[in-house]
Amino acid sequence: MKNKTFHEIVKKHTFENTDIFFKMNALIGEIGELANVLKKNEFYKFFKDVEIKNIERLKTTSDGLRNHIEEELGDVIFYIYQIMNDLHYSADLIMKIQENKLNRQSNELNRIFLK
Repeated sequence: MKNKTFHEIVKKHTFENTDIFFKMNALIGEIGELANVLKKNEFYKFFKDVEIKNIERLKTTSDGLRNHIEEELGDVIFYIYQIMNDLHYSADLIMKIQENKLNRQSNELNRIFLK
C-alpha cells in the first residue's frame, strides 16, 4: 500500500473532534500496549514450565503472538499518521528527512571513529 493511500484511510477513520494531544496520548498508549506484548513474550520464555491461566498467554504462542504484534504495530502507525495528517506532513517527506538525518549521523560517526 502506498503512503498516500494510507493517509487517506487514516483520515476516513479519524474522529473529527479529537485534537493532537488526544492523538499523542493514544499513540503513547499504543506504544505501551506493543511493549507489553513483547514484554510478556519474553517473560513467558522464562517460565515455560509454569501453567499460566491468562488469555494473554494464548497470544504469546507463534501465530497468536505475531498477529498481536502486527495489530499493535498497526495501531501505533495509525496514530502516527493521524498526527502527521494534523500537522500536514506526508510519510514520504518524514521518511526522506529521517534518511538524510541517519546518513549525516553515519557519516559523522565514520569520520570520528575511522580516522
